[in-house]
Amino acid sequence: MPARPAFSGLRLEFLLGEVDRYTTAIANGTKEDVGKDIIRRYFKRFPPELPHDQEPSADHLAAVDDSAPDPEVEGPNPMDYPEDQKTYYALEVAWYKRLDDIENRKKSILRFLKRKANPAKESAAKPKPPRDDPTDFIEIMKCQLLGEAYLGLLETFFWPGSFDPRILGYPRWTLENIEHPRTISETLEE
Repeated sequence: MPARPAFSGLRLEFLLGEVDRYTTAIANGTKEDVGKDIIRRYFKRFPPELPHDQEPSADHLAAVDDSAPDPEVEGPNPMDYPEDQKTYYALEVAWYKRLDDIENRKKSILRFLKRKANPAKESAAKPKPPRDDPTDFIEIMKCQLLGEAYLGLLETFFWPGSFDPRILGYPRWTLENIEHPRTISETLEE
């Protein structure tokens, strides 16, 4: 079953409407300020107390004023509950959970905006660097760790022609039946 999308309905419409503004801010170098403003405006329309699967009412959306200052929300005060510590602790746990939800939602919004602002960069495959130097230790280790090591690179560690792939635990193939160097993963797929 596919995962539920992070944003849907009016939330998705709002954020898609802000993508152009965020893209322009990236070009101008003001993406942090614009990102904070988008988050502020998002929480005015969709307060943290509203469940993610519930849409706000039309009256609430019509009453949103972006130029109005944000109200200061304070956590529970222990002096308000001198005799009832259990209530205070319950309110404190709920307060920190709310702060955690707000931080997670902020990160989700910024990830969404970054992904939508530059889809070409994300979808473009990174070109693989050439593996011409069989003595480059970093490249060899990276290839081995990722399972993309060329047999030719592996053979350089042994006397030419004496490399036995069974050393790596791959008894199904040998160098004699391979005409050209391929990655280990390509060879094992056969």
